[in-house]
Amino acid sequence: MALVLLYSLTLAAGGGYVFYASIRPASTGAEFGAPFIDLPYALLGIAWAVGPVALLITGLPCLHKAAPDNWRPAAAWAGAVAAGRATGYLIVHGYGLLVSASRNAPGASPYWQVLIATAGQLAVGAAMVALITASTRKSGHESLI
Repeated sequence: MALVLLYSLTLAAGGGYVFYASIRPASTGAEFGAPFIDLPYALLGIAWAVGPVALLITGLPCLHKAAPDNWRPAAAWAGAVAAGRATGYLIVHGYGLLVSASRNAPGASPYWQVLIATAGQLAVGAAMVALITASTRKSGHESLI
């Protein structure tokens, strides 16, 4: 469950930052803290690229062990991971747009798409936690996904 929270909250925090920075009037991306921009962008990219793989590797066997003859929890888990990857792409892409020189006009329109993706990422994280909780209750043992 810690992996789910780390993955979802990292991407959601990045999305929240992108939206906040997009509503602030600025002339360049450098005004958002240029020396510290590359590290969060790298962390978001790593979370987006590696997180789903780690979630699949740890989650699918655990769900299969909890209900070996029922494929629905595993399919729901794979779908939730895919949805997380899609919303994560929107967040990472929005961060890339924020950092790039493509946003030079003061008071440019806010990145509403990133805000919606952030809410979607939080919903995906909640769905993953619900899947883990339901499978551990049915199986009677605890999981450390």
